[in-house]
Amino acid sequence: MTDAYIIETAGQTAGIVVLERGGVRFYASDRLYNGLDGTLYSSVRTAQNAVAQRQREAAEHYMRQGGGAAASQRQFDAARPAAA
Repeated sequence: MTDAYIIETAGQTAGIVVLERGGVRFYASDRLYNGLDGTLYSSVRTAQNAVAQRQREAAEHYMRQGGGAAASQRQFDAARPAAA
């Protein structure tokens, strides 16, 4: 069994999960997911769900800030904080 998996959402790499005793630990590779960095999840699927939820929340926030229904993925990407 592989010890690490890449987690992607919306065509972007969010980070990796590494198998540990008790589950998998998420390590963010994109600043958008820093709030999840270091979290221990019970499974890869649970980590994927958390990443997808964070992406949805960020998209909803962007839309509330005036992104509008016609906002392109490029506009959304430009609004994300830059990686450190």
